[in-house]
Amino acid sequence: MADKNKLVEATVVSVTRVGEPTVPEKYDKYAERQWTTPSKRGKKFAEDLRAKVHTKGPKEGKPLTDTEKAFRRGYFLSQGDNAGIYKFKKGISEGMTKQEAIAYSKKRGKK
Repeated sequence: MADKNKLVEATVVSVTRVGEPTVPEKYDKYAERQWTTPSKRGKKFAEDLRAKVHTKGPKEGKPLTDTEKAFRRGYFLSQGDNAGIYKFKKGISEGMTKQEAIAYSKKRGKK
């Protein structure tokens, strides 16, 4: 008889209304993807690298691992690469020769 009561209890707990979750979900603000602009993401990474710890998010206050440091540094390198490629293509589209476009893409700042 005790086994029968447990079975009945389990079936009663699992019954829910249509559209309601069976287990109430705890809201976790880090569960959803959050998209950031490259400049904001770069700013956050720069803060992390200067502080040598996570400054935001669920790991806040924990030290950065070597892998995380490398990822943040690589992000800045890729931003520079992307800017150079953009400036090269812009130079070509404006009628520069290949050599002029390469020189233009390697300059820092605006024209």
